[in-house]
Amino acid sequence: MKPVILVIEDDQALCWLIEKVLSNDFNVTIKREGVTAMEWLLEGNIPDLILCDFVLPKITGLDFLQNLTNSGVFKEIPVIMYTSHADEQLRQKCFEAGVLEVIEKPFDPPQLIETINDLIKTAKT
Repeated sequence: MKPVILVIEDDQALCWLIEKVLSNDFNVTIKREGVTAMEWLLEGNIPDLILCDFVLPKITGLDFLQNLTNSGVFKEIPVIMYTSHADEQLRQKCFEAGVLEVIEKPFDPPQLIETINDLIKTAKT
């Protein structure tokens, strides 16, 4: 069975691209903003990894992550944050909040797949 990846991304074109890149190796669920992603999780869905954009409508990716880690139930899910604004201060905030990897857009698809696989393997050990 393929690992489940929850992608939180508001840009339609990027949603399409990420799904195309990841769908051969993973079951991909896409949510367009953090609130609906949290609702999906609260329905009992537990992905193997979350891939989250930093800039989202309603709440930022960092706010989503803080809600995730405060929940207790979901704090063990590995998270990759990606952004086109990755300065060192933002990267540090993400890591302090529990993000395992910060990737800059545009990202390299094969590298993204390799990073996802590595984090999922590490999380299961």
